[in-house]
Amino acid sequence: MAGCSSSSSSYFPLEHSRWWYYEISETILDERRDSRYVARTLAPVPLQVVATPELIATTGSPRTLAELQQRPLSVLIDRKSGRPWPWTFADGPSLLPANPALTCDDPEAELEVVLAGLAYGQLPAYLAQPHLESGRLQAVMAQQAPAPWQLFIYRPQQGPVSPRVRLVFDHLRACFSDPAQFPQG
Repeated sequence: MAGCSSSSSSYFPLEHSRWWYYEISETILDERRDSRYVARTLAPVPLQVVATPELIATTGSPRTLAELQQRPLSVLIDRKSGRPWPWTFADGPSLLPANPALTCDDPEAELEVVLAGLAYGQLPAYLAQPHLESGRLQAVMAQQAPAPWQLFIYRPQQGPVSPRVRLVFDHLRACFSDPAQFPQG
């Protein structure tokens, strides 16, 4: 199989296939496991509140959730429920932007709006990290960042596992477990 791609312009195009499935979701953070599937933890997925240096200079760097709520914020919609994902923070508080500058269900569209300087966003490290390193984005409220989510990969337990399923499963494990290919903050 070809090498892994680390392009931030592709949001894992193999999101669904008949051979494998992965998901980042609050519902998979609990320790209950479905015995019909083999699940493997691939990588931590830190979340960071980020904005362009220009937007931060214009609006000021927020220090509290109340100050953050006064800034232009993005909201990502959970495609399964149709509801907004709340922004989460260390020690449990969450924030649901009251008047978001952007509401969408596409993390890459959200990133583009944040890069355009139109909103602050709470983005996963795999999207934000290259732009933080280049200086196009800056993190704010880093001391209040939530614990990282975990990225899992699933495959059916029923077996025997076909060689092509094993090949794809093992390849994806290698790619997403490599911080050089999948930034982990």
